[in-house]
Amino acid sequence: MKRSILGTVNNSEVNKKRAIMLYCIIMGGEVKVHEIIANDIQRLAEKNSAEGWLHYPSTIMRLCMRAKVPMEEANPTWLHPGMPITIERMMIVTEAQQSRRLPRRRQRNEPMEEEGLQEEEEQQHIPPHNTLDMTQMQEAIGRLSQQYMRIQERQEEYHSQYMKNQQEQEEWQLRMMNKQSEFESKFFVMQEEHAFQAHESFGKLAQMQAENMRALKEFTTLQEARYEVQADYNINSQIKLNYIGEHLHNMDPAFPKGKVRLK
Repeated sequence: MKRSILGTVNNSEVNKKRAIMLYCIIMGGEVKVHEIIANDIQRLAEKNSAEGWLHYPSTIMRLCMRAKVPMEEANPTWLHPGMPITIERMMIVTEAQQSRRLPRRRQRNEPMEEEGLQEEEEQQHIPPHNTLDMTQMQEAIGRLSQQYMRIQERQEEYHSQYMKNQQEQEEWQLRMMNKQSEFESKFFVMQEEHAFQAHESFGKLAQMQAENMRALKEFTTLQEARYEVQADYNINSQIKLNYIGEHLHNMDPAFPKGKVRLK
């Protein structure tokens, strides 16, 4: 927080809140100003200590003036409502705040000294670069080279396995294509045979139908001729019987004279 967001050595609660707010603004986060101000005012109202002071007074002052809130002190000298809020202004401490922070400066400087001692101790634990032995460096280089060789061998094994799998896949695809072409050729042959057989069957059926029609026509013709012959025979037989019936008395006087109808 001290080195990245706010250039201050003070880790007070106000600076922490300012740093969090600036971080949210820079990162594009949502800053609920009304909730911050309301919580701060509520905290100040509930605090009984005389050292309690309001955070973000300039922002609250401008918002209250825009909302036309009546003020007991119309224009305090330590506020500048017309100036915009910037990072520099957030880092500046006003005189009123400075007067309230004086009793606590000694307490806040002690943690800073402790932090400096901790950083020095951490730096002491880090070994300098010039104390490395050449033997250790050679051993480390040898270990790294061995690891690199093992990685390269594994990479070659993976590559050979990949090529083998790729070749097997290509062979499988070739077999599938051969089977598909063989099936298509057999299917085409079967389809041609089926079409030829169907055409031959339809031809035979048409021939049989033509023969049946011809036989039916011949039968009909013969039947009509037989009917005509039978009709002529019946007519001639009736004529002959009538003649015999009329002339029976000439052959035998016992028969009465006259027309005798014979059937």
